[in-house]
Amino acid sequence: MRVNTIVTLGASAAFGVLAIFLSRGWINDAVSSQYTDQTARHVQMPQNSERVRTVPVLVADVPVNFGDQLSTQNIRIVQFPQDAVPEGSYSAYNQLFKDPNGSIVALTRISMNEPILGYKVSGPDGRGGLSAVISENMRAVGVRVNDVAGVGGFVLPGDYVDVVLTRDPDSQRNGTNLTASLLLENVRVLGTDQNADDQSVTADVVKTVTLEVTPQQAQKLILGMDVGKLSLTLRRAGEINSMPTRNVKASDLGSSSVARVQMRTPRRRAAIATAPKPTPNHTAKVTITRDGTSENVSVFKETLNPDEELAGGDL
Repeated sequence: MRVNTIVTLGASAAFGVLAIFLSRGWINDAVSSQYTDQTARHVQMPQNSERVRTVPVLVADVPVNFGDQLSTQNIRIVQFPQDAVPEGSYSAYNQLFKDPNGSIVALTRISMNEPILGYKVSGPDGRGGLSAVISENMRAVGVRVNDVAGVGGFVLPGDYVDVVLTRDPDSQRNGTNLTASLLLENVRVLGTDQNADDQSVTADVVKTVTLEVTPQQAQKLILGMDVGKLSLTLRRAGEINSMPTRNVKASDLGSSSVARVQMRTPRRRAAIATAPKPTPNHTAKVTITRDGTSENVSVFKETLNPDEELAGGDL
């Protein structure tokens, strides 16, 4: 029994040692093969990277808000693939900052790592202001509004509105012939008061809304402010279709509405033509005869009653 036990233990130990050597060799071969593959990949990476050409592009180093001034402190240069460079980008600081005394202002929000594009800033030779965001061949016109005509302050830069003109073509303007007509359609809002940020989400009651219009539309707006009252109607986002409309008169509202309009609209009193009062005459004609020669002279009235006339006579 003891001999068999010793033989069994010896055989087990021999097989254990053999298993250790075999597993160690397998592990070494696997590690060596993995190392060879990784080395081959690292060797091929420079060859592949040389095929992708990159160019420098200016990007925002921090989030930039509307109206912020750009400088070398808040922008930086990164490498972009040459075939993925955005149009209108800058590749060097001197391209953006041509004038050392000028200022470059962001005209919209720019996120961190977003490329600096020409239409998002005031331009190398420009200045920060509303004029930089006006489209070509367009004009900016300010329209006076209140909390009602301005849609309660919910008209924001970047929205589109229609302009309604309310006027009374009657010369007496007693309110019975009030007419509301659609003056302009689908007009872009450039700013409200002094706010031109198209990313603004705050609704404020303003006194002036700046609209982007053509030169002819600008003339209509300016004339409309003189002959009547302008109001804005806010369009749904993305709606560009025109709907058929007609002029609406006060008579379309009903007789009771016309009566209320007449009560609110005072009549203009017609000017009564009156004859000018005669200028009082404080002199009188007197005939003086000397040596057979008569002469008419004017003398000052000294009568107490202004209605009395001094009769002329021979002296």
